[in-house]
Amino acid sequence: SLSSPPKIRMPPATATVAVLPVAILLVVLPVDWRSAVTFAVTLPLLPLFMVLAGRSAERANQRQWASMARLGGHLLDAVAGLADLVLLGAAKREVALVARTADGYRRETMKVLRLAFLSALVLEFFATVSIAVTAVLIGFRLLWGEIAFVDGLTVLLLAPLFYAPLRTLGTERHARMEAVAAAERVADFLARPIPKRSVGEPFAAGGAVSVRFDNVSASYDGERLALDGVSFEIRSGEQVAIVGESGAGKSTILSLIAGFLEPVAGTILIDGRPLASLDLADVRRHIAFLPQRAFLFDASIAENVAMDRPGDVAAALRAARAEEFVGRLPHGADSRLGEGGAGLSGGEAQRLMLARAFFAPAPLVLMDEPTAHLAAATEAAVGEAIAALSAGRTRLTIAHRLKTVEAADRVLVLSGGRLVEEGRPDELKARGGAFAAMLATLDVGGPA
Repeated sequence: SLSSPPKIRMPPATATVAVLPVAILLVVLPVDWRSAVTFAVTLPLLPLFMVLAGRSAERANQRQWASMARLGGHLLDAVAGLADLVLLGAAKREVALVARTADGYRRETMKVLRLAFLSALVLEFFATVSIAVTAVLIGFRLLWGEIAFVDGLTVLLLAPLFYAPLRTLGTERHARMEAVAAAERVADFLARPIPKRSVGEPFAAGGAVSVRFDNVSASYDGERLALDGVSFEIRSGEQVAIVGESGAGKSTILSLIAGFLEPVAGTILIDGRPLASLDLADVRRHIAFLPQRAFLFDASIAENVAMDRPGDVAAALRAARAEEFVGRLPHGADSRLGEGGAGLSGGEAQRLMLARAFFAPAPLVLMDEPTAHLAAATEAAVGEAIAALSAGRTRLTIAHRLKTVEAADRVLVLSGGRLVEEGRPDELKARGGAFAAMLATLDVGGPA
């Protein structure tokens, strides 16, 4: 039926290889058993050498796709930050980096092509040699009168058809290798575990919420811990910054609070209630998230801000200091954006993200240094809007800039997935521990 189509248990090229050579052997065997033996002996040589040559080609294919992914990501980041690169005088350096990455991709592509041509040559060579051996044997036996002309001609006409399915299989195998290399990245992403939980208790906060981590550990792959026994508390209305080297676990904390990742040990409490027992949709309605890069869609400005929710878009744009540049657009808030905010500067895109947060006020604000890639003047405007957004709310910020840290009520210092220090910025600086050592790595940023 249409609702349940039959499953194909064997790919067509494999089915042809399994059926056609056997059928030809059954036809040739009574006509000339010596040619049938030649076919049977030479046939296994083709898949044997195809596999030997194909393994190297498959590994090269995987390297090529990884190289292409790096090149694509690098180029996308460079284009997204082109204005900043020009302002900072780093455009030539970025061009050189892209050129080196592109050259690496070119070398990997040439390796794949070389191995693919070698594999195809091996198949053609052994198929041609096998047909030639059959033709030579039949020729001598015709000369000696050991086989009839019609029988010899029949075998010679069937010989190319006997090896043709394996040639086709080799071509299909190369196409499959490219598809597998491309699909592996998608498969890895789809294989990531998605937190599953039944609908929990409803959650409604009357004001700024508190967050508490009680000996929380987390892992992305089930083996290496991204967080290891972390405990801290963020009080209602407190402004907290998280600092640490790359891979210290900063983003993991935000993912845990938002419910994108579940802890392998410990408890997360929101307003004194275990996060695991709460309705995740309700909790997320109480969270505003501002990343470094704005997530904007191919839709109008109003649709990007409202996200299909009722409310006053104009008021949100005013609060986010975005009303001025939106008013200059031909259609105002109804102006359509490209995917990823194409057509907007980094600061304009961030202000629309802020407008989205203002549109549906959330008592908990999670930020990943949203001013990290902005020029000084734009950073100041966005910083003012963030300060207005944070008033009366609990804010947790992954900090990369010194002034973000200094403006926080308290700082959490992470290293290797562990919380190594916490306290007020001035206290930690005077203490001269891990926080003082990290200060030198923080970006100074533009003037507020």
